Amino acid sequence: MPQQQKAVFVREIKKPVELGARDVPTPKDGQVLVKVTATMLLPHDAYGRDMGLFMDDKLPYIPGANVAGIVEQVQGSSVFEKGNHVFGMSDFMAPLPDQQGLQEYAVLNVDDIARVPEGFSDDQAVSLPVNIITSFLALFDAKYGLGFPAPWDSVAGQSVKDQTLVIVGGGSSTGKLAIQLAKIAGFGKITTVAGSKNKDELEKMGATHVVDRHGTVEEVTSRVHAITGPDVTLILDTVNQSFELSTTLLSKDKESKLVTFLPNHQPEALAEQRPNCKSVFVEGGNENLAPHREAFWKHVPEWLKAGKILPTSYWTLEGLENVDKINAVLDGYMAGAGGAQLIVHP
Repeated sequence: MPQQQKAVFVREIKKPVELGARDVPTPKDGQVLVKVTATMLLPHDAYGRDMGLFMDDKLPYIPGANVAGIVEQVQGSSVFEKGNHVFGMSDFMAPLPDQQGLQEYAVLNVDDIARVPEGFSDDQAVSLPVNIITSFLALFDAKYGLGFPAPWDSVAGQSVKDQTLVIVGGGSSTGKLAIQLAKIAGFGKITTVAGSKNKDELEKMGATHVVDRHGTVEEVTSRVHAITGPDVTLILDTVNQSFELSTTLLSKDKESKLVTFLPNHQPEALAEQRPNCKSVFVEGGNENLAPHREAFWKHVPEWLKAGKILPTSYWTLEGLENVDKINAVLDGYMAGAGGAQLIVHP
């Protein structure tokens, strides 16, 4: 086992990431040390580099919260053993970047990982953690989401079968996972607003109706209300930074709930137009998953193996030395680029 390793650092906010070196971390009780095989970079990594999100007070820091790897050491009793391929989400709130993915070795909490299911690659598994945790919390957590019973709860299907759910941004990675999780839970009507090119794919994932997102707010609202009626009370908005469409979709009179995947910086506008709406910003993270953690990490590999959850789109890059390409991808995320997301093989 080497004592030093290569890593990619954010050393200064609004500056490009840089290749450097640091010590290989030592696992504590309840952790494993993995040789990192894959890490997916997501928009929040770009926000960290350029806006200091989650890292401005602990520089230098390392991006990459989705981590997959091969277990090298186990500290304490564990269901994992050396040689297991595992995937999960790092604790990106930790003061040191020991759990982050853009390095050759990382430690991970055993409560926040699962084995990569047989027949799937580390790349496929590592495409899921941050996005599926966020979408799961949006649907099933009482504090950060709609608060419906989790799919493994015996009353889950009965509680949602008559519910109408609207997902704005169904073509996004989190939107697709929200559709699939809603189908697993048994929601009766899953209407999503997305690009029409995604219609067939989203219907296979579980959407009962796909509404073309193109057009004015009024036009899109009219299309949705033709399916749902005017009293929409449950919306997940997975993509927007302003919420004119979601606000217009919501019932004017009935109590409703809007879960946003980005912060609402104009809550007064929503409160004025839809005073009976409760708006919640979902914060995807292991600490917020805590009440569901054990069952969640048990079921995600099972859903993946059963085809109930599909890996998200990705492309791969070999080696940490390609910092110019890594910076270019982060630049693209900051510019709002969509499409397949980057997995780096350290």
